[in-house]
Amino acid sequence: MSSLWPAMLYAEQALDAKDLNAVALDGSNNHIELVRNTLLQHVTLVALTDDTKDWQAELILLNGQDLKAIEQQASQILKRLYDFWQLTESMPSQASLLAQTIAIEPRAKDYLWVTNRIRFLLWLHSQDPWPTIDYEHVIRPGDQHASLIPIAKRLKQLGDDQGEGIIVDEVNPQLTPELVGVLKAFQARHGLSSDGVIGPQTLYWINQTPYQRARLLAYNFVMKTQYLRNLEPTYLLVNIPAFELVLVDKGEATLTSKVIVGRSDRQTPVLSSLVSNIVVNPAWRVPRSIVRNDLLPKIRKDGSYLAQRNFDVFDFNGNPMNLDAQMLQAEANGNFPYSLIQQPGSSNALGKYKLHFNNGFNVYLHDTPDKHLFKQSMRALSSGCIRVDKIDELAQWIANEQMFNSRQWQSLTQRDATKTQWFSLKNNVPVHLVYWTAWMTGPGLPQFRTDIYDMQSFTNDTRLSDVTAKVSL
Repeated sequence: MSSLWPAMLYAEQALDAKDLNAVALDGSNNHIELVRNTLLQHVTLVALTDDTKDWQAELILLNGQDLKAIEQQASQILKRLYDFWQLTESMPSQASLLAQTIAIEPRAKDYLWVTNRIRFLLWLHSQDPWPTIDYEHVIRPGDQHASLIPIAKRLKQLGDDQGEGIIVDEVNPQLTPELVGVLKAFQARHGLSSDGVIGPQTLYWINQTPYQRARLLAYNFVMKTQYLRNLEPTYLLVNIPAFELVLVDKGEATLTSKVIVGRSDRQTPVLSSLVSNIVVNPAWRVPRSIVRNDLLPKIRKDGSYLAQRNFDVFDFNGNPMNLDAQMLQAEANGNFPYSLIQQPGSSNALGKYKLHFNNGFNVYLHDTPDKHLFKQSMRALSSGCIRVDKIDELAQWIANEQMFNSRQWQSLTQRDATKTQWFSLKNNVPVHLVYWTAWMTGPGLPQFRTDIYDMQSFTNDTRLSDVTAKVSL
């Protein structure tokens, strides 16, 4: 599966006046045609993410052939794009119209990949209808079903066959090994389990129209590009719907890890903060909501549940309580006026490490004893905190690069698994929790992820597609 991070690092490549004039042409129709095509690509991207109707006049103009009108109104369009991107640098007055048009484009590595893919998707949208394929069951390798005919066609149209073609018997359409291989590639780039089985999630993505895909790409590109251009050289970034963390150190992505994030009813928040401490062998002060929703049902079934997992019980004044299993079981059927702290150890829910950063949601990065959960493709499983698969490597980087007392760190991490120790960092490490569901890492096929918190459902609106779909290849 392609990693999203390398191509997402923002590339600052400021152009001076000499560079701009190097791409300037004369005032011929050829010059204006290049301005038109460049602006059309840019405006289409913005219209898809902003509001197509708000950009309708510009799209109609740029899709037409009145080059004189385009030349007259190009500066006004550039001003709108300038404001959209909230740019601060001024344009050299001597720069040509074409040079200005090129210079205002985002300096992101994936800009041309994304805009070229959007052009293709809008063209595909204009060619054929994309009706919903309805099927309530599961199609497994070797199964025969009439739906495999349109499914194979769509996989080919979207490019998942890598140009090799997909042959399906139209009389007895079957999920053949060849089609399974193409299907697995499709599933991988949508963050699904690559099992070659057509279930509800796979069929959902097969039914996503080219226009819906174009809107997802545009919206997430703009959001991502605006975010990344202001980041520090070193930071942690968690893309929530991708279930992935990246460590960027001095501008280079040096560690990528799977993560587990919050369930849809206990969402991991989008935020930015600073990691100020790392805790070795953390104790877990259980939030009241987790006590009520998760632990009390287990205590009602088994009064010894807390003792087996090394929980201490306190009253709300902080006094330790000595309650046997029967008493705990009885209290769990009432209002349970106690707080719980799980002591460090192999069963502790936070595992070996916790990365603390201030926020109003009581979330943090941490280890977990349930390593098997990282094998799942859908990893929205926690109560809001982020569990990190490669927490050992991340903690070691922090120890090597940001620790005041690395000798004490090494001693504690290698010997004592029960003593809790907070370590302050020499330099706080920025941490960003973001929500991006589509991106590109190269000129090939884009990556998509399920909108697990339903934060981008507006991209399913197809009422705005008439004008943008007229973009030609």
